[in-house]
Amino acid sequence: YTDGCIIVDISNPTNLIEVGNFDTFIPANTGFNGVWGAYPWLPSGSILVSDMGNGLYVLAPEYVNACWLEGNVYDAVTTLPISGASIDILATNVFDESDITGDYATGYAISGTYEVLVQKPGYEAATVEAILVNGVITELDVPLIPLVSFSATGSVLDEETMEPIPNAFIRISNNDFDYDLQADANGEFEIAQFWDGFYDAAAGHWGWITECISTSINETQPNLEFILSKGVYDDFSFDFGWESTGNAASGDWERDVPNGTTYQGIDSNPGNDVSADCLNIAFVTGNGGGQAGQDDVDDGSVTLYSPTFSGMDTPVLTYSRWFANYDNSIANDVMTISVSDGTTDAVLETINASDPLSVWEEKTFNLWDFIAPAAEYTLTVMTADDIDNGSIVEGGFDHFRVGYTTTVEIDEAKVMMLDFYPNPTSGKINFDVPANMLNTAVQIWNNQGQLVDTFNLDAGTVQITPDLAAGSYVLTWINANGITIDKQQIAIVK
Repeated sequence: YTDGCIIVDISNPTNLIEVGNFDTFIPANTGFNGVWGAYPWLPSGSILVSDMGNGLYVLAPEYVNACWLEGNVYDAVTTLPISGASIDILATNVFDESDITGDYATGYAISGTYEVLVQKPGYEAATVEAILVNGVITELDVPLIPLVSFSATGSVLDEETMEPIPNAFIRISNNDFDYDLQADANGEFEIAQFWDGFYDAAAGHWGWITECISTSINETQPNLEFILSKGVYDDFSFDFGWESTGNAASGDWERDVPNGTTYQGIDSNPGNDVSADCLNIAFVTGNGGGQAGQDDVDDGSVTLYSPTFSGMDTPVLTYSRWFANYDNSIANDVMTISVSDGTTDAVLETINASDPLSVWEEKTFNLWDFIAPAAEYTLTVMTADDIDNGSIVEGGFDHFRVGYTTTVEIDEAKVMMLDFYPNPTSGKINFDVPANMLNTAVQIWNNQGQLVDTFNLDAGTVQITPDLAAGSYVLTWINANGITIDKQQIAIVK
């Protein structure tokens, strides 16, 4: 609805291309706002467009045929088709992806000569020229040259003993590659096929504090070593065995990247996790997205159970929780967080509609103020919706730790953001550097993970003019201590 009126050229039925549009609803929104009807059958050729909020529009269209771009992407060495390659017509918003046979089909409304960027992880990106003509199918087959891979290895060790941590979990990822694996009984792991690049990497195990780093991994430095401190900690970067039960009709607890929803402009399901931990995963109730009431907790309760934990030097328990409760909310719509020693259950807090809603709230408790010292404990998080009251109920839980108060290394990277413009750019890049971030530097990495340039940044507005070919790059911001505090993508167009 809120897209307004769109004209699509369907004369090539296998490749439908938008060739015109008129937006009647400018604010970013969804739901039932915007155009409910478009009538193109008047003898005059005018189109009547009815917007439920903004009234009637009479449009005089100028119809044009699409400029079609079709072809095949294949391996330059083996000639085998490449599926999942991205095809971008630069300086437009047109994007496509090759299918299982390597074929793609896209196009644009405006004729001209365009640069087309074709890329696939594990291959050199190719930028080729295409001449697009209205009413004509331009054929463009693109061979991609495979990159040389290597074997990456690593280990996960205990900080105090330097002994291996068996079966630790590891995740290594960037924009192109994502590896989820587990160490062996000796705390070691190997990835047989790996490519040069800048990666976010994390390792963890229940009973140790998850470590996350940002680093370059290449053929000359193919080894990663994680050293974990003992501690009760879980930011849900990995599945350490939390379990969920419940009798609600919907809204089960899910460990995932939060998929935000809104109710009357207010956040219902969170759209992000807690910023002070590794990765971007949390436990949330019902993560299906869509409208606020489609996957919230309905007509019952859902309960999340932690694995057992023990061995705290300091019984200080900290976590962040989220609670949203709107529309016909009553006292039975609650979130209750408790701790149990197997015999006694102690409620740490009960949250309802009278508490601050739709925010990540960090809470800290002295465990022994609520329950006696014991060999081990279990934490439970219960979220409930009263049957038949028709309310919106959502819960979230993240960044759980006991006897651990300092933030992990990744925290600084999420607090400071590199401010630069324009993006895309034809060459010049401007940076606004805070006064408290003197002696920083920005590195420029290409999409093969190769460092192509480095510039020092002083406080204030700094402009650089790197000599770069058209394409996609990653900017990494390095502080005076050599720690990466932000990474962002930038597009160079010529």
